Amino acid sequence: MTLHAEAALLKEGHVRIVLVGDSITGLSRNHPAGYAHLIEWALKAAYPDCHPDIAALGGSGMGVWSWENAELKSRTQERFLDVEGIPLKATLDQPADVLVIMLGMNDVLAPYVADDEVSYEEWTQTYKRMVTVLQARLKPSITAVATATLCTEDVDSPQNRVMDKLNVRIAKLAEEFHRSRCSRRRGFLRGDAPEKLRGRLRRTLDSRGAGPQDESERQHSGFCRHRGIDSVSERQSSLQRSHQR
Repeated sequence: MTLHAEAALLKEGHVRIVLVGDSITGLSRNHPAGYAHLIEWALKAAYPDCHPDIAALGGSGMGVWSWENAELKSRTQERFLDVEGIPLKATLDQPADVLVIMLGMNDVLAPYVADDEVSYEEWTQTYKRMVTVLQARLKPSITAVATATLCTEDVDSPQNRVMDKLNVRIAKLAEEFHRSRCSRRRGFLRGDAPEKLRGRLRRTLDSRGAGPQDESERQHSGFCRHRGIDSVSERQSSLQRSHQR
């Protein structure tokens, strides 16, 4: 689909977007500054007549293998993930205009993937199967495969080095499927998005003063949830320690 066709789809005002991922995707709707809200705002800012229906299917602790298993079970069983009121089976059974998938964080943190080529290949093939199945169920006009966010604030940490290798494979997977790739290290929307939308979103984020500190704190909040750090005081202490490293 061309950018002109994508823009026409958005202007119709009935675009349905399904987000597939882990707790970050869950927080995209559950947190007021989550990226599901930002996508919704950006679309409405660029196309005033657009009224997107965004379903965030984010599950805490989920990775590529657990999502493949969840999709399989959802063909006959209903369940809910992190966002209240969004049933997995019913959401996947209804066609979508846009599918966005962002996974990998928990596969590295758990870890479910080892730092060797055999494990990387198994992970990639599982991801490929999952994308194929989700496309068959949702029949989206646009599919975007997003690279995963940083695991820690140290870009050269062992976890981030593994994540970099997974992200390279995600990029190749997107090329193989001839799909859009959303780079999380450079911002959610890349050159695949209409220039009008990207420009407005960029100016708004700049005006709000969203910088590395804001992003690192948002990532750390998701990391704390994954590690079971729930209280405000525990999160503040953990965030302080992370900035001291």
